[in-house]
Amino acid sequence: MRDRLLGEAGGNPLALLELPRTLTSQQLAGSDPLPERLPLSARLAQVFLQRVRRLPQATQTLLLVAAAEDTGELATILAAGGVLAVDKEALEPAEQVGLVQVVDSTLAFRHPLVRSAIYQAATFTARQAAHRALIAVLQGGQQAERRAWHLAAPPPSPLMSAPRPRRGRGHARAGRRPHPGGGTPAAACTLLLEGARLLLDPDPDQATELLVLAAQAALAAGELDTLVNQIHPVVARLNAHRPGQEDVRVQRVARSLAAAGLVKVPPAAIAQDRSGEAATTWPPPAFTWTWPMLILVEPAVDNVTADQLSARSVEARRAAGTVSALTAALANLMLVEASLGRWQPAISHATEGLRLARETGQDTTAGYFLAWPAWLAAFQGRAEDCRRLAEEALAMAIPRRLLGVAGLAAWTLANLDLTEGRPAAALERLRALATPGHPTAYAPVALLATGQLVDAAAQAGALEGMEPFVARFERWAQRDQRTWTLVVARRCRALITQGPAAEQHYQAALAVEGMSTRPTELARTELAYGQWLRRARRRSDARVHLRTALELFVRLGAAPWAERARAELRASGQTARTRDPSTRQQLTPQERQVAGLASQGLTNQQIAEQLFLSSHTVGYHLHKLYAKLEITSRADLAQLDLDDAGH
Repeated sequence: MRDRLLGEAGGNPLALLELPRTLTSQQLAGSDPLPERLPLSARLAQVFLQRVRRLPQATQTLLLVAAAEDTGELATILAAGGVLAVDKEALEPAEQVGLVQVVDSTLAFRHPLVRSAIYQAATFTARQAAHRALIAVLQGGQQAERRAWHLAAPPPSPLMSAPRPRRGRGHARAGRRPHPGGGTPAAACTLLLEGARLLLDPDPDQATELLVLAAQAALAAGELDTLVNQIHPVVARLNAHRPGQEDVRVQRVARSLAAAGLVKVPPAAIAQDRSGEAATTWPPPAFTWTWPMLILVEPAVDNVTADQLSARSVEARRAAGTVSALTAALANLMLVEASLGRWQPAISHATEGLRLARETGQDTTAGYFLAWPAWLAAFQGRAEDCRRLAEEALAMAIPRRLLGVAGLAAWTLANLDLTEGRPAAALERLRALATPGHPTAYAPVALLATGQLVDAAAQAGALEGMEPFVARFERWAQRDQRTWTLVVARRCRALITQGPAAEQHYQAALAVEGMSTRPTELARTELAYGQWLRRARRRSDARVHLRTALELFVRLGAAPWAERARAELRASGQTARTRDPSTRQQLTPQERQVAGLASQGLTNQQIAEQLFLSSHTVGYHLHKLYAKLEITSRADLAQLDLDDAGH
């Protein structure tokens, strides 16, 4: 058994990350038996930790210093121990029980899990003291990068993972991935920016990585001006000295924030960025605002869709066993699937991501994974689930000043208010998103929620004062011309426009290229247009759009919205009929071709090449046939017998 434990743990350097956070203090101290459900590698880590707990306190302190400074330089470790009033004799008990070994001037842990167990089990205060002691002894210009790294560690609640700075003089790059933070993302941003400045000359690559992490922390904390006016200029200066090797991650987000009017920058700075770059990069800027980890996602490549790119990223991280990176990749995939109307896979990946975030102590990350599934639950009418998840996210976010998470959770609850027919309550929540000083105020989410804001105002009969919100969104849509931004901008303009002119805006929204790939926005636009037509006494025209809205809401699983579409159809003089299996016979010949190829697992692009169509047209056919067949995925399609369809 002992050999088996050692073998498994040795092959899994991230074994400790599998350790659930539900262990009791007695189990950590070694007085209770370890639960059998733990992975063997995690059980081994606990065996090591129990051995550590039996050592004198001074020895435990020195071991924590050694775990925090993973170069193994004995002189540095002992010097830092001296700062903490621990002398070198304290190391002997650890050697005697076989936890560490000293050879010449180097200290080595006998097993990789010993270091992880010691560091992860320590309190935040103890880890912080160890890092500060190491900063105190790492003096001089040659130690700048090591001081910077210790300055950015450790976290009480991880926000994101930072790579260990590369060593000079032949040191190997460390495997441990510490997390920046000082209790809040705002504190993490300050520490990371300070650390990056120390590394500008000795290691510009590592300085850039710290700046990217600082930008992520700034987004989470709502420190948007810091990102654009402090972090971005430093990255720009670094890029100027590295032609052909520029890092554009922070640049993309800074430009998009400026273009959206979310930060104060000189007008000339915005004018220089009218190139449309933001509209051709992945991920969309809006995704980076609501999920800061997305700054790290790989850029899209030719003939690879966003969902394919994200799925590949998940599989690569899963195969590599990099838990922190896998957590971020799952979030990327979750957001893409949600935007494409694939709600069930999105919820599944969010559930896995939430579990990983919790098990690895990434409390901030867990907040995002709570907010997004709650957002989907609101549309599906799962009110209890929505409230539970959103309120848990708020309870986590507000004390920690995680403004991004708090804003998302408030937006979610506003969506639930709209779904359940409480537009006035929704309007109050959505206005709070743009009210400085409110606990849920977060400018990026306030901008993204413009569609729901105007919808709530229209339903509540309170459209007065909506023009500035719509105009701001339209300005952003012109700079970032994506399907979603254009559709929402045009639908909002239609909602606040009086008389026949509104119809032009509804039609313009439905004509946006790629509309079929955004079923949620398509359904809401069809419903709004159908409602407008019915109220204009054009009942026959209204039914066409209301039927389409109903089909889309049914396919999405948005039961409350489907019922709203049925009610509008009844008001137009028509009762919505229930689909039956014979519906598949209404497929057109081309829909049958697309269905057959899609059921074989071909992508939209591959189908388009075989049928000499555009991928946009293939997506449109899939949208129509999914609604006719009352299914939601290619997997469902593969289960159907389509031989008699369309005859």
